[in-house]
Amino acid sequence: MLNFMDSIFSCYAEKRVMVFTASSKNTLDPTVIRTGRLDVQIHFPLCDFTASKTLASNYLGLKDHKLYKQVEEGFQAGAKLIPTEIGEIMIAHRKIYGLIRR
Repeated sequence: MLNFMDSIFSCYAEKRVMVFTASSKNTLDPTVIRTGRLDVQIHFPLCDFTASKTLASNYLGLKDHKLYKQVEEGFQAGAKLIPTEIGEIMIAHRKIYGLIRR
């Protein structure tokens, strides 16, 4: 991977963009994430109830819903979801709960 990254950087002058993801920064070899090799590292934290409401607004156009109390209780009980998991759940169940964007 390092050879690939270095060849991308050397071949394409200033037009070089490479995006990759990892489940944890700790799983990567330190040479991959050393200073000078990556310009930007973005951490996507786990969602909380407020973030899930924002996603519901963005995905489904919802400001309020009867299930919000249950969702909030789930987060308070220790639910841990990343934004993409919440998005998948919302899209998969939008017809069941009448959550179709109008």
